[in-house]
Amino acid sequence: MNFYQLDQGVAISEYPLADLSPINEKSAEESEGFMYLLDRLDISKNQCCSLVQQLSQAVGHETLVYLKKDLPLNSLSTEYPQWALDRIKENKVYRVNTLHPQWKLCVAKKDHHKKRVHIAGLGDVGSTLLTGLRLLGCDALDTIGIFDLTPQKVERWVHEGNQIASIDYQAYPTIEAVDEDNLFKCDVFVFCVAKQVPALHNKNVDVRMAQLEANAGIL
Repeated sequence: MNFYQLDQGVAISEYPLADLSPINEKSAEESEGFMYLLDRLDISKNQCCSLVQQLSQAVGHETLVYLKKDLPLNSLSTEYPQWALDRIKENKVYRVNTLHPQWKLCVAKKDHHKKRVHIAGLGDVGSTLLTGLRLLGCDALDTIGIFDLTPQKVERWVHEGNQIASIDYQAYPTIEAVDEDNLFKCDVFVFCVAKQVPALHNKNVDVRMAQLEANAGIL
């Protein structure tokens, strides 16, 4: 096992990486803050840098195994030290794909401060989400960008959403309009568009699959 010191925290890797600063395991264990699991994954199926919220997300490629919360330790392809597994339980570990051409840039953006969220679609779902994030997202969010194919909806929610205020007005995340070219320039992207919703009386249709089929063209 190899251990490295990054500007953003400690990294651990099964593979040696010549362009990083190596440290010993004791220094890595005693470090505070976030840790990065450096791996080599298929860039067409895996994210560049993603938070590991449970043990299953440190195993192989992204599959349905990710949904298993009680995965046995012997399922791990790599034997991580116990202190590293403890940090996974504390939500302090990111898994990084070093085969991704921009993995270092992605890690550099993980400053763990307030984030930027973009919402596409301002119907019942998107507008309700926007209201909730404006009210409850002050500890985690800096900006909420919104996009809709109807410009009037965007203009309305920029004005109305930013009027949600209290004595601590500055604490609320700012709501901004974003155009299509900048839609994915954010930390989290939320897709709330529904092109078609099956009629309630149609009992033989899986609503989720029907919406997915209708939205495929938009995606």
